[in-house]
Amino acid sequence: MPIGDFLIDAPPARPKDVVVNEVEIFLLKGGVMVRTDNHQELHEALDSLKEDLHDLRQDLRNVTHSAVDTGRDKASHMSHDINKQIHQAADKIEKKAGEHPLQTAGIALAIGFILGKLLPLGGK
Repeated sequence: MPIGDFLIDAPPARPKDVVVNEVEIFLLKGGVMVRTDNHQELHEALDSLKEDLHDLRQDLRNVTHSAVDTGRDKASHMSHDINKQIHQAADKIEKKAGEHPLQTAGIALAIGFILGKLLPLGGK
């Protein structure tokens, strides 16, 4: 008979047996049952599990940071591309305005007149 049985939130179910270093682990629906004759081995297994969980947590943290960095890089590239497109559009407008200065002045005057009528300025 084993020295110690430990039941962790496990209702009775059909277990799947796993033996690791003379520690029997029963994977049950909703929990885990561990049985061993050697408490030292149980503590070693638990320490190993803690280390694995710590490593898993660190890996998850690294993946999360990597995903954030990737997102930042993509956002930076998109911002750069948008700024480039804005500058290209501004250059085209400036070129067209230089080619047709009278039309540009007329359009600017019309826009100023329309905005002057639509926006209440001077408290009128």
